[in-house]
Amino acid sequence: LAIHLSISLAHYPTIASVVLLYRSHLTTFFVFFFFLMIRRPPRSTLSSSSAASDVYKRQDSYCEMTVSAQLSGVKTWRLMMFPEVQNVFESFESFDTGVYRANKWSPEYEFEVGPGQCFLFPPGYMHETLVKPSQNPECTVATTFQFNLPFPTKYIRNFLPRLFSSHLVWAENCHSRWEAFHSLSGTPLRPTIEMSELEARVASLFAQIDSNRDKHLDHRELVEFLSQSKTTRWARAVRYSWSHQVSEEKQRQVQQEQLESRAADTISYNDMDDDGEVSFDELLASTHQWNVLNHKFHKLKRLNPRSEADTKKALAIEKEYHDKYRCGSQHDPRWCMGEDYFKALERRVQHLAELQAYQDLYAEQGGDEDPDEPEHEHDEM
Repeated sequence: LAIHLSISLAHYPTIASVVLLYRSHLTTFFVFFFFLMIRRPPRSTLSSSSAASDVYKRQDSYCEMTVSAQLSGVKTWRLMMFPEVQNVFESFESFDTGVYRANKWSPEYEFEVGPGQCFLFPPGYMHETLVKPSQNPECTVATTFQFNLPFPTKYIRNFLPRLFSSHLVWAENCHSRWEAFHSLSGTPLRPTIEMSELEARVASLFAQIDSNRDKHLDHRELVEFLSQSKTTRWARAVRYSWSHQVSEEKQRQVQQEQLESRAADTISYNDMDDDGEVSFDELLASTHQWNVLNHKFHKLKRLNPRSEADTKKALAIEKEYHDKYRCGSQHDPRWCMGEDYFKALERRVQHLAELQAYQDLYAEQGGDEDPDEPEHEHDEM
C-alpha cells in the first residue's frame, strides 16, 4: 500500500485526504467488518484447507483494484491470474472449490502479509489464503476494500479477451465500468463489428477532442473534453459515500483530480506504443477489439440455455469468431484450435445451461427470468 498508493494517490491529494477523513468516522462499521474477517488458527495446510479458517482458491467479484490490509497476525497468500479459457464452453465456477474441479489451479506467487502490511491486486486474480498456527497463536484480523482511482486500464486492455470469458463479465457486469475508457461515453454503445461504423465513432471523438488537429489525443485535450462536453457529465459527477461530508471546495478539487485521473487512465488504455498520446489508429484498434468481444458476448447471452438448437448456435458463433479473429487468415497453429476441438465441445455439452457462464448470467439477472424466454434482439454480423 505504501509503495503503490503513495505514488498514485500523490497526484490526487484531496481524494486521498477525504477518504482518510471519512474512514476515521467509521469505527463502529470497521469493528463489525473486521469481525467478519477474524480467523482462528486453522487445522490445515496450503494443500488441505479447513473451511472454518481459510479461504479456498477463488476469484472475488471486484471490477477494480483491491487492497487487503492485515491488521494483526500473518496471512499466507497464493494467487494466479484467471486462467485463459478459449470460449464460453470452457467456463468454470471460479468461487471457492470450483477451480479445483476444473483442474485449473496453478498459483504463480506465494508470499506472506504481516501486521501493518497491505497487498494490492487487480481484477481477475484468483487467490487463496492460509493462517498458519505456528505464526498465529491468536486470531488474526484483516480487511479488504476497493479503489478506482487510478484504474488498472493497461492491464484490463491487455487481458480483455480473457476477462470477457470470466464471471467478471458474465455475472458481475464489470465491462459496463470499463467501456468508457475507449468510448468516452457514460452509457453503453450498441456493439458492432462493422468497421465503417467503428471508424465513424472514432472520427467523431477526434473531431470533438483533438483541438490542435495533430491527429493525437493528449492529456490536456482529454481533461478539457471531460470537463466541458455536454456528453461527459458522468465523468464530472462526484458520487462517493463521503461526498456529502466535505465542503463544496473539496468536492470541486476532487472533481478536478478525478478528471485528470480519468484522462490518464484513458490514455493508458489506448496508448499501445507508450508515447503518452492516443493516435487515431490506436483508438480504432481498442474500439475494434472491444466491439468484437462485446458483440460476441451479446449474441451468446441472448440464446436459450435449455435449447439444443441454441447450443449448436453458440458453438457456431464461437467457431465463427475463432476462425475470423483468433485464427485469422494465416491459420497460425499457435492460435487455431482445429476441427477436432470443436467436435469435442459438441459431444461434451448438450445444453448451454450446463455451462457456468450461463448459470452466472441467470444468477446475475436475479433468477427471475425464464431462460426459455431469451431476448429477441438482433445485431448485424
